[in-house]
Amino acid sequence: FSFGWTPCIGPLLANAILLAAQESNGYLYILAYAAGLIIPFLLTGIFTDRILNYFNTKRQILKWTSRIAGVIILCFGIYMIHNGSSAIFRLQNLSAKETISEETDIETYLIEYEYEDIDGNPIHLKDYQGNYLLLNFTTTWCTYCEIELPQLTSFSENEDVDVLLVMSPVNEYTPDAIEKYIAENDLKLKVLIDKEGILFYYCNISRYPTTYVLDPDSHFLVYTAGILDYDGFANMLDYAKNMNQ
Repeated sequence: FSFGWTPCIGPLLANAILLAAQESNGYLYILAYAAGLIIPFLLTGIFTDRILNYFNTKRQILKWTSRIAGVIILCFGIYMIHNGSSAIFRLQNLSAKETISEETDIETYLIEYEYEDIDGNPIHLKDYQGNYLLLNFTTTWCTYCEIELPQLTSFSENEDVDVLLVMSPVNEYTPDAIEKYIAENDLKLKVLIDKEGILFYYCNISRYPTTYVLDPDSHFLVYTAGILDYDGFANMLDYAKNMNQ
């Protein structure tokens, strides 16, 4: 049973769980998956004789449905390979093009690198020297990031700290996802577009949201991976200030 069904169930169940973790109504994905798995087996068990007779009389049709289903699965596979390989190639090109010299440390490289805002205007982290800077790494598809956003916006408006949302097309499903997200959510925070994923790559971002605090000299002090509320951001900033004393 395991050898027969695990290869088929695994990818579908993994996607259902992944989507469920990212959505507030994620239980619907699990419910849909369970229904799609249980109902066919249940009907087959109840109407076994009728279904077997139907299969026997429709063998020519079923032969083609199997082939069509196989083609669809192959198309999905090619699509997944294309998306995955594209991301890998981008990282490989990034490593090849943006090699840091021995004379330049990573931190200096990151603060001097030219990023962009949503309108294509240049942004440098060194431009924010003189005040504490909070970098919030996020994506358009992260439910926890969206939940955290109002708290982060309120924090930036009421505390003496600069805040940048950091987003990258490398982490999105479609090239225009960031522009749509900004327009639909009427974001008040400034967005740093990391087009090549430079900042994500060197900061080793693997969870969303992840928040970094930079001191007035643009040194990376502390970071937290996971959702924060207003008090969480305040405590993180206080901790960074204590470290910098």
